[in-house]
Amino acid sequence: LATLRLSCSKIPAKISLRFEVIKGKSIKEPRLEDEECIYTISSDIDIEKAIYSATKTMAEIIGDKLGYSLNKAGMLISLAGNLQFCQVVDPALTVRMAIPKEICDKVL
Repeated sequence: LATLRLSCSKIPAKISLRFEVIKGKSIKEPRLEDEECIYTISSDIDIEKAIYSATKTMAEIIGDKLGYSLNKAGMLISLAGNLQFCQVVDPALTVRMAIPKEICDKVL
């Protein structure tokens, strides 16, 4: 059996971030938006729970904003979603679900 070895590199960097507070709105987990995609982010010690949570949160967002059932939103994620592993070295593993803005640009 092969052994999987994980490592990371740390580099100094200067970055600029912009945060937006939406008054009267509460979210369960972090969300991120860049020029290309909308992301839901989830962490858990159990990677399957993190995957489920990030995916379900995205389906709920799509359902709420576009009026889709959870099933229909899940089908859209199956076709256009991109599950990305953010980090797997801490005890809590982190994933994010990405949906391209060209697919649903008015979701968030």
